[in-house]
Amino acid sequence: MAITHLIKGLLPSRHKRLLDDIRALPEGERLDKLGAIFYDECVRQASDFVQSELLKKESPFRGRHHTAFFHELMAINFWSVARVFNGKTAGLMERLHRTYCRSYRITEGVGSGEAAAPPALTEKYRTYNESWNDVTGFQDLFGLRAAEHVFGKGTEFPSQEASFWMVFYAHEVKKEFSELKALCRARGIAVI
Repeated sequence: MAITHLIKGLLPSRHKRLLDDIRALPEGERLDKLGAIFYDECVRQASDFVQSELLKKESPFRGRHHTAFFHELMAINFWSVARVFNGKTAGLMERLHRTYCRSYRITEGVGSGEAAAPPALTEKYRTYNESWNDVTGFQDLFGLRAAEHVFGKGTEFPSQEASFWMVFYAHEVKKEFSELKALCRARGIAVI
């Protein structure tokens, strides 16, 4: 656990250096580079969590196929970026979706603009928005819906434990993206 805290402590300094480099770029190139930073952070967050959970003996996700688990976390990450920026990130989201689709050769239903998200992602965003509860702060329904995506709807799984970890993950990535947003603002980098 101590190594995780040490590594997390290094992340802001890594981001600061990258953001300083972005600030020096011409306006037209900034959003592309910023999109790459956010995308890389999405991949890192999802990969680290999948690897950690699949190695734990007591994990409710142990034995799950890593690819489906990873892609569900990527969807949560993209959704989290949009929430952190209050949905005012069409340019950034377009870059995230485009890179994701290109990286995983997803072509079905991909258009242009923010709608570049494949229908499966758009559907997940709708599910997440409907189940996330900012009023009470209880995110059990969100966790259950996200876990259903990992395990498959109608499949039996340890729902309470899996739901807890999906909510934990969503909170952690929202916190990471909020910190990255704050770093952008502190360096005068407009994301919108």
